[in-house]
Amino acid sequence: MGKVIKIIRSFILAVLLVLLLLPVAITLLLHVRSIQNYVVDTGLNYLSEQAETRFSVENVRFSLFNRFVFNGLYVEDYAGDTLFYAKEVVVPIKNLNLLTGAVYLGDIRLNDVQFNLIQDSTYRSNLKQILLKLRKKEKKKEKKPFRLKASAVQIQNMDFRHRKYDIRPKNYGVNFTDLDVHDFNLAVHNISVVNDSVTLSIDSLRLKERCGLDIRNLSTDRFRISGTGLHFDKLRLTTAESDATLPYLYFDYDTWKGYKDFLQEVTIRSEFTHSTVSFQTIAYIAQGLKHWTSVLHNASGRVEGPVAALSGEVTDATMRDTRIKLQFDITGLPDVRQTDFSFYIQNLETRADDISYIIEDITGKPLDIRKKEMLSKVGNIVFSGHFDGLYNNFTSNGELRTSIGNADLKLHINPLAGTTRTTAFNGSLNVREL
Repeated sequence: MGKVIKIIRSFILAVLLVLLLLPVAITLLLHVRSIQNYVVDTGLNYLSEQAETRFSVENVRFSLFNRFVFNGLYVEDYAGDTLFYAKEVVVPIKNLNLLTGAVYLGDIRLNDVQFNLIQDSTYRSNLKQILLKLRKKEKKKEKKPFRLKASAVQIQNMDFRHRKYDIRPKNYGVNFTDLDVHDFNLAVHNISVVNDSVTLSIDSLRLKERCGLDIRNLSTDRFRISGTGLHFDKLRLTTAESDATLPYLYFDYDTWKGYKDFLQEVTIRSEFTHSTVSFQTIAYIAQGLKHWTSVLHNASGRVEGPVAALSGEVTDATMRDTRIKLQFDITGLPDVRQTDFSFYIQNLETRADDISYIIEDITGKPLDIRKKEMLSKVGNIVFSGHFDGLYNNFTSNGELRTSIGNADLKLHINPLAGTTRTTAFNGSLNVREL
C-alpha cells in the first residue's frame, strides 16, 4: 500500500512539475526570434485568409511573459492600398479572461503610424469591409460583450486620412468628408472599451489638419464616445489662435450617421469660462467667418444647438476696449451671407474706434470718412438692446448712452438698391440730455 501511495505521489509531483515548467519552456522558446516570427506569421496568414486581404509584419519580439513588440505592422485594404501601417507597436498584456472575453492591457505605444479610412461606392469604409468579412467567417455562437481595458496609450507621429465616397468640395476650413490630419500625437490613460463605447482620459492631443487648423494641445479629464454622442468633461483646448477652458463639451447625435451632416444633425452643448476665442478658429468649422479677425478675451458663456442653428449667451467678454454681455440666436451657418443673427445685448461698453473696427471686420468693407468722423464725436458708448437680421442688413433698437448725451435708438442698416457695396442707414434717434 505504501508503494502505491509513493507512486501516486510521484505521479502528482511529476504532473505539477510539467504544469509548472511547460509555460516557462514555451515562454523561453517564444524568445527565440525564429520561433517568434513563425508564430506571428502563422497568425497573420490565418487573418489574411479569413479577411481575404494582406496582414503582415516585418518582425516581432516577445519580452518575458507578456510584452509584444511588432515592427512594420501592415494591413492592406481591398483596393490594394494601405489601411494601417505602424513602424512600431508595443502591447503589454496584463490579463486575458477567457470566460468573459475581457482583455486587460498595460501601456500601449504606437510609433510612426499611417491610418487611411476610405469609403468606396458601397458607402462602406475599407475598415468596415474587412471587419464584415471576418465576421462572416466566424462560427455563429452566443455573443459575449467585447471588453477591453488599458492603462495607457501613446501614439506618436500619425498621419490620418478619412475620405467619404461623396466628397463635398469646401474652399476653406475642415472638410469632414475629406479629412487629412498629420503630426497627430496622443497620450491617454484609463482606457475602457465596452462594445462601441470608449471612455478614457486625455493627457495630451496635438494635430494639424490640411486646412490649417493647428490644435497645439487638447486635454480632458474624461472623454466618452459612443453611437449616440461624443462627450468631453473638463476640457482645455489650445490652438494657434485660441485658448479655451470648457467645463463640458458635448456632441450629441441619434446615430453615427449624424456625422454625415455635421452642421445640421449634431447638437452641440457647451460651457466656456475665461477663454480666448478667435473667430479665425471658429471659421475652420463655419467657413463664412473666415475673414473675421476679431478675438474675444476672458470670455465666459454657453452654446447649444447644431452649427446651423446655434443659441446661447456670453456672460462676459472683452474685445479690444469693448466689453459685452449678450444672448444670441444664429441660424443659417456656414453661409454667413444668408445667416440670420439675433442678439439681445444686455450690456455693451465700447468706443468709437472699436465700433469702426468691428463693423469693418464683419462686413469686410471700410467705413467712409464721414461715418468715422461722426462716430469719433460720440466718444465712449454704452448700449443695451437688440440687433436682428443679416450681417449687412439688420435692424437695431435700444438705449444708447454716450459721452455727449443719451438717446433711444431705432436703426435699419441695409445695402442700397442695386448695389452690395454701399450701405444705407435709416431710422430714428430720440435724443435725451444732449
